[in-house]
Formats: sequence, C-alpha cells, structure tokens
Amino acid sequence: MAQLPEPIIAGPGWLMMYQAWSQYLRGEAAEAERLADAAAKKAPAVADAAHLLGNAAAIHALSAYLKGEFSRTADCGREALGLLPPADRGTRGMVELILAGCNLMTGNLDDAERAVRVAVQTARECGNVYLSLSEIVY
Repeated sequence: MAQLPEPIIAGPGWLMMYQAWSQYLRGEAAEAERLADAAAKKAPAVADAAHLLGNAAAIHALSAYLKGEFSRTADCGREALGLLPPADRGTRGMVELILAGCNLMTGNLDDAERAVRVAVQTARECGNVYLSLSEIVY
C-alpha cells in the first residue's frame, strides 16, 4: 500500500480503510484513526456505507482501548457492532473482545464474560484461532 500514489489511496473509501487497518496493525493508531475518518467521509459514495462506517468505529474503539479511554471504547465498540454486518465476523469478534477487555477493566464482569463468549464463538465461526484462544486469557 505504501507504494501506491496518494490519489489512488484517497480515491475509493475501502482502499483508504484498508490503509487505516494497515497503519493500526503497524502500531500507528493516530494515523489509522485519521485515515478511518477520511474513509468514513467517503461512505455516502459506497454501496456498503454502514460496513465502512462500522470499520471506522472499530478502529476508533481499538485505539481508545489502547489509550485506556474505556468510555470511548465502549461507545465506539457499540457503534461498530451496530453498523458491521453479521458476515464480517472477524471485525465483529475483535470488537467484542475489546469490549470484553473494556468491561473487565471497568469492573463489569458479567458483561465482560458475555462479550468474551460472543467473541470466542464469532472467532470460531470465522476460523480466527488467535481470537478463539481469548477465553483462556479472560
């Protein structure tokens, strides 16, 4: 992606969202959020706008969690789950796991347990071994 010219990345919303995820995975959370916001602005021009916006909210939830901003994590995570389609099990599972951690950190143990169960089930359904092992950690 880094080799693509900026006008190409800035074009379609999904290409920019993939760049945002790439930045997040490289540890560049602030840049990931900036790109996710830019991609979200393009949502009206894409057929699956809610899905794109759900990914943006997921990136914001993950970034907020890393900063210890648990109220923002919960808000963005719930927003993401409301927008992401059921078929996007990978992103949904990741958001559920972050919400579990958020609930754990804020003392909401019942909600944390529920979120872990949902995240693990979702991970198993989509074959995500890493997320499915989360029940061992929590």
